[in-house]
Amino acid sequence: MTRGDNTPGNDNPIHSRDALAVYSNHWSGLGTTLDYLQTSTGFALFIIFPVAIMLMISGVSLTRNILALNKAKLEEKYKGDQEEAKQSLEAEKARIREELLKEMESNKNSDKDAN
Repeated sequence: MTRGDNTPGNDNPIHSRDALAVYSNHWSGLGTTLDYLQTSTGFALFIIFPVAIMLMISGVSLTRNILALNKAKLEEKYKGDQEEAKQSLEAEKARIREELLKEMESNKNSDKDAN
C-alpha cells in the first residue's frame, strides 16, 4: 500500500484481487541499461564524457567569440591610428609647402633686388 499524503487516519487496505491495473507495455533491457549506468565505466561513458565534450565545445565557442571581439577592437583602433597618421602627414606636407613657398618668394625678392 502506498500513500502520498501525510494526513492521519485509518488506512483501508484492499486485497490484491480488488486492485485494478492495466499492463500496457514492457521495455526489455531497460533494467540492464540502468545497471550498466551505475558502473564506473557506464557512468564515465554516458555521463562524464558527454559533459566534458559539451564543456570543450563551449570553451572553444567562448574563445572564438573573445578573439573576434578583440579583433574588431584592434581593427577599429588601427583605423583610428591610420587616420591620425594620415592627418599628421597632410599637416606636415602643408607646413613644408608653406616653407618652400616662402623660401621661393624670398629668393625671387633677392633676385629682383640683385638686378
